[in-house]
Amino acid sequence: MKYAGFLISIAVMLVFFTSGYVQGQELLPMDFYGSVTVGGNPAPAGLTITAMIGGEQKVSITITESGKYGGGDKGKLNLLVAGNQEDLGKTITFHISGVQAGQTSVFINGYESPDKLLNNLDLTFPGFCGDSVCSGGESCSSCSQDCGSCPSGGGGGGGGGGGVFTICTPNWSC
Repeated sequence: MKYAGFLISIAVMLVFFTSGYVQGQELLPMDFYGSVTVGGNPAPAGLTITAMIGGEQKVSITITESGKYGGGDKGKLNLLVAGNQEDLGKTITFHISGVQAGQTSVFINGYESPDKLLNNLDLTFPGFCGDSVCSGGESCSSCSQDCGSCPSGGGGGGGGGGGVFTICTPNWSC
């Protein structure tokens, strides 16, 4: 009788340890690559994309080629999002400088769906100050880090006149 109970215990442990359902166990990472735009323009090299699950940062990748992230082949400089059992079924969100992309994905168990691990996901982000692109309602006066410094008003002094207020448009004309 004791022997039968021991065999049942061993069988239950084998099921749990071989099924991938042990709490906290890392699963196969999901692999993402594709195009990336910010404010309708190709995202410039140097920006960093961060993948998050449930508000927890999982991984980041720096854009090395304007308008693209990842290499496309499995594991080739792609955004590899790893997670564990607690992450299954949760939404993966993608961010640049805290701004979320319009696209998301759902974390899956790669052991059960290996064909869904490599994902071509084109990411689109709204324009924002700090995205390295002077766009939208940005100007040198509202976002100098994207649009550059505004030119100083010219010299000529006369008496009693007010100051010069300069507004630059995204195409650098002031």
